[in-house]
Amino acid sequence: IADKHNDIKRLLDNMKKELVLARQIQLSLLPEKCPKMSSARFAAMYRPMVEVGVDFYDFIRFQENNLLGFFISDVSGHGLPAAIITSMLKILGSTSGHMRLSTSGFLNYINSSLVGQIGESFLTAIYAIYDSDTRILRYSRAGHPYPVLFRKGEVEQLLCGGTVIGVTPSASFEEYSITLEPGDRLLFYTDGLTEESGRSNEMFSDSFFETVLPALVDMGIDEIINLSYRSLVEFSGTENFSDDICILGMEVF
Repeated sequence: IADKHNDIKRLLDNMKKELVLARQIQLSLLPEKCPKMSSARFAAMYRPMVEVGVDFYDFIRFQENNLLGFFISDVSGHGLPAAIITSMLKILGSTSGHMRLSTSGFLNYINSSLVGQIGESFLTAIYAIYDSDTRILRYSRAGHPYPVLFRKGEVEQLLCGGTVIGVTPSASFEEYSITLEPGDRLLFYTDGLTEESGRSNEMFSDSFFETVLPALVDMGIDEIINLSYRSLVEFSGTENFSDDICILGMEVF
């Protein structure tokens, strides 16, 4: 019995070490810092649920300095299998070639690359390209929570279509665009932020849209991100969440 106990303990210790290493590798895939552009700046927050997170975000640069792509995604499930898929996303971003110039084309490329390769898993995502010269943002959505726009004291969700990635090769993604104005702020996030339950088993989403966001309309993007997260912590009474939380934001000059 003692030998079996020791064997199990060694196995668990090795698994913990592997998870820690996997987390270090995955965190290394995330951007070291957020870029700045002539008419916009970006900010981000990432809080993995366990040793290995399955949310992912990245920035994609182009030869044209006025263009910047950014991507946020959430893989279904947890642990190492889902983490492997997020690592695949990093590789696909690097191998997408001219497809990354089209927001819908980029999502189509990821979908066609992952269908049949990830079992029962799927992912949601948003890919956007910002032009700092024209302040035009082009974006496509794949079943992800809607972007949130703060403009002139008002807050609204940018409603747009798009199915999840990795389920069917016939998935299609539309391309949308919006001309941003100086003072605009945009918030992108994974559903770990809004679907967490509080002490009364109610999800944070109602409070987030009805109370939290309206109180943030005049704040900068860093404050919006930090206070959104702190409001969730206050609502749930813990920072040990049941899902990863990734928040990505931009503000326009």
